[in-house]
Amino acid sequence: MSGAWREEAACKGMDPDGFHPSIGGTTIAANAKAVCRSCPVMDECRAYAIAAKERLGIWGGTSPSERGHTHGPRRTSPCSGCGGTVARTARWCPTCEAERTTDPDVAARAAKRERARVRSAKYRESQAAETG
Repeated sequence: MSGAWREEAACKGMDPDGFHPSIGGTTIAANAKAVCRSCPVMDECRAYAIAAKERLGIWGGTSPSERGHTHGPRRTSPCSGCGGTVARTARWCPTCEAERTTDPDVAARAAKRERARVRSAKYRESQAAETG
């Protein structure tokens, strides 16, 4: 991506610290976004920040969280049912979760696993009580 758009940027020549809210808080962010709103190359700036994965500062009128770069790439894992992508903290996608809870065989296996988990936890507690 060419950086020629920077020559037309409203923020050209301004103090870069004015575009980093971590230095000055929300007032700095609001002021920086106001400059961006009047910028003729705001879209190009935002596209650059997303492509370059800029994790700091206001770019194209957006903060890092608005660009989706606050915590790095989203952590995902495969759905246990269909293999699709789900958040790492989830085991099932919404479709498979709905099917899973209505299928009696799946529900019975889940109940059996839960009972085994509870027995295991109780066993560990009793062992800890005996040794501690």
